[in-house]
Amino acid sequence: MGSALKGAFPLDFLFFKNRSDLSANSRKRWLDNRNVAAMKVRDLMSYPIATVRPDATVLEAVKRMAAEKKGSVLVARDGLLKECLGIVTTSQLFHKVFAEGRDPARVAVREIMTPGPLVTIDLDASTMEAARLMRVHRIRRLPVMKDGALVGIITSKDLLACVV
Repeated sequence: MGSALKGAFPLDFLFFKNRSDLSANSRKRWLDNRNVAAMKVRDLMSYPIATVRPDATVLEAVKRMAAEKKGSVLVARDGLLKECLGIVTTSQLFHKVFAEGRDPARVAVREIMTPGPLVTIDLDASTMEAARLMRVHRIRRLPVMKDGALVGIITSKDLLACVV
């Protein structure tokens, strides 16, 4: 089973290690003090990333998602600089495993993942660009890259937090 990417990059570029750790009121106050139009992906992305290896079972992926309270896991090879091979979402689990009556302990992640190359975004891109990419490609999650390495993920929920 893969592991969350921890300590690969200094956290000085993050205001908080993980935005989801903030209470709703703290997050709102933090966002209220930001100029939404000037916000960068780095301001909202989640870190660390939930990952699994391509040879992991779907059951392992489900356990990882539940343990980390995530709606997806990125499929990546082991190592500090992870190459993003694909993504598995809760929607894929339902459509490609459970709805077909397949055993999640016998199905490999590589069989159901959306394979790469995935649509990704740079750490320093604007949140407006992230929203545009999600809309154009009809996706809800964007892996965040820095110098070719996977450093986080930004979701439509993260972007919605900017305006609500």
